[in-house]
Formats: sequence, C-alpha cells, structure tokens
Amino acid sequence: WFRIKHISSRAKETQNMKLISFAHIILDSLRKRSLPGVLIIPYRITAQERDILLIKSKHSGAVTFPSGHIDMGESFEDAAWREFYEETGIRCDTCICTKHTYSFIYPQFPIKIQSYQKVFVAKVPTKAKKEKHENNVLWARWFSYTEALEKLSYPELGSMLRAVRRYLV
Repeated sequence: WFRIKHISSRAKETQNMKLISFAHIILDSLRKRSLPGVLIIPYRITAQERDILLIKSKHSGAVTFPSGHIDMGESFEDAAWREFYEETGIRCDTCICTKHTYSFIYPQFPIKIQSYQKVFVAKVPTKAKKEKHENNVLWARWFSYTEALEKLSYPELGSMLRAVRRYLV
C-alpha cells in the first residue's frame, strides 16, 4: 500500500490502464475458453543470411520458438519481451508484433482449451550475450533459416516462420 501511495499520478494512470487492458484480455479469454499468449520468432542478421533462434523444451522435447503466457498487468508486447528473455537469456533490440496469430489446443487439459498467441519477431544483436535461461528450456541455439524450418517439431511453426519472413529485415 505504501508504494502505491507514493507513485506519481501519471504512473498510477499507466498502471491502471495496464490492469484494465489485462482484465479485458482475461474476460475475453474466459468467454472463448482460450488462453492468450505470445510466440516470439527471434532472428539475427549475419554476413551470410538470417539466423533463427530455436529452443528445446525440457518437458516435451519439442523444438520450437520461445513462447508463453501473459502475466497480470502485462500487455502482449511486455509478455513477448519478458518471455523471450526468460527462455533464452538474451536481450533483443526490437520486438515487433506481426498481424499473425498462432493457435493450438492444450492436449494436457481435460476440457478443450485453446491458446491463441500473438506472433512477434525479435531482432537480436549479432553478438548478443546469453545469460542463464529458465530451467524448462534444454537449449537455445541459432540455425540458418533453412535449418530452422527442418528442426521445428511442428509443421505449423514452419508455416508461421514462412509467413513472417518479410519481417526479418
């Protein structure tokens, strides 16, 4: 309570807007029986081409892109920045929301719950330093665009990578 009392009115207004935005996302999600999230397609520009960063999940063994849920008070963009860093230990230069959405049904839930993830592309500096990442990720590795298409565990993710290729500039 003490911290809230001493924040500026501008900061309070920003915090309130984030909470209202989050509440709208959650209410809409409950109505649709779906969970919102983010999928991040990280890339870097090298002398040869565009490299794509993939991760391997410790739980499923799937090779995929960093992704995750939205925390309370977060926007989709805030969640994309956070999830990317948590899962890779790398900070990106830019994180741009595309017009694409990736959707799937959670197989582990007894009732049908769908996840819809806004797709972001994250430009990573060529010599970005990797810090420690989450324990639920076995590895985070760079692959050429072609190799990434071959390594992805789900064909839909390959289609998504092709769909966002124009953003990788």
